[in-house]
Amino acid sequence: MSTALATIKERIKAELETAKKSFEVPARPKISLQNKKFTLPNGIASAQPINVVIVDWRNTRTLYTGPFNPNNPQTPKCFAIAKALTDLAPHEQCLDPQAASCAECPHDQWGSDPAGGKGKACKNSVRLAVVPASTLDGESAQMYALDIPRTSIRNWESLVSRLSDNGQLPIEYIVEIAFSADAAYPTLVFNESTQHEQLEQLWPLYEQAQHFLKVHPSER
Repeated sequence: MSTALATIKERIKAELETAKKSFEVPARPKISLQNKKFTLPNGIASAQPINVVIVDWRNTRTLYTGPFNPNNPQTPKCFAIAKALTDLAPHEQCLDPQAASCAECPHDQWGSDPAGGKGKACKNSVRLAVVPASTLDGESAQMYALDIPRTSIRNWESLVSRLSDNGQLPIEYIVEIAFSADAAYPTLVFNESTQHEQLEQLWPLYEQAQHFLKVHPSER
């Protein structure tokens, strides 16, 4: 790469940072899991299980340059989002892609956590688009984002596997999501309860979820 081209690429990075500050990013209503409570955007919080329809989901990978500071949100160094694990690769908006794909990235390998231990440097998660079961009737259905922590991914995969073995998707069921009482960290368990009858009304939300589930670089 020539010196002139390298300079241009640095200027492009700087312009991208400025561009992202030139407009307001619409907030996605999100359910927080802090303190082992399900907290809605309106501040209502409860440790009790919630019943939702999971409209769709995406696997995510996010690499930050430092520890999380809620008072100083930072843009991730690199991030990826895809439904299939094999499709995970640096997003086109990444400022500093770390590898051609997440599978071959050293930051997404066990033991890569810079703090030590067996963890990964890159944050692994699954983002769900959920609709509370209580809002299924009428036009009041509200879609929320819910990020599954790494400790819950195996339980999530178990739910998807159970349903797919029967030729079904999570959107066809009301799913109870609860905190595991045996885990020190917020760990979710998923149990499909009943098959609802609002699939036709919910399907348009599946189309909306394709945009809703896109992770903006400034989101944690």
